[in-house]
Amino acid sequence: MNFYALDIIEGNFLSKADEEEASQVAVIDEELAVELFNTRNVIGNEILIYDRIFKIIGVEAIDSSILGILTDRNEPSVYIPVNVMLELDKETGISSIQIKTTENDLLP
Repeated sequence: MNFYALDIIEGNFLSKADEEEASQVAVIDEELAVELFNTRNVIGNEILIYDRIFKIIGVEAIDSSILGILTDRNEPSVYIPVNVMLELDKETGISSIQIKTTENDLLP
């Protein structure tokens, strides 16, 4: 299984506090930012997801790596706190989790 970090080019990714507080915040990809707002400078703008307003706090760069190209689904990426997603869509499930440790020797 491969793990990789997202390249956040504007703002920030979701924080632990965003998860714990079930904040109505979102990180969107650069392509969606340009499609919706004609710019990637969209921090503080709002988008509607499942009839709720979410404040954009970050923008992910387009992944032009080989892996990014091969795994591209031609769909925009939008990240919201998992607790919020599970509340909004009762049919949603978690299919995978990526983790990172601060100590490299903790992973096999």
